[in-house]
Amino acid sequence: MDPVKAAFLQAVLNQGKDINQENLLPFLLAMQKNAGERGITFTKQETDMIYNQVKNRLSPSDRKQLELLRMILMQNSDRPEPGGSRK
Repeated sequence: MDPVKAAFLQAVLNQGKDINQENLLPFLLAMQKNAGERGITFTKQETDMIYNQVKNRLSPSDRKQLELLRMILMQNSDRPEPGGSRK
């Protein structure tokens, strides 16, 4: 994995280690936004790995919310950006 991505993920893990379930999803959304602002992107394989690690910490109802969020994000990532280019 790219060292910049690895450092970002390590920072996320350090910041998120004590976050309770109630605040985990908002935290992840904020981290996703932060990554985007920094130009950090992840492959589908990397995203799947992260997703699987996160979902293990969630309650069954939060897992359903995370799966819904994941589906929405995947659909949005398949849309072309304005001007016709893809991410």
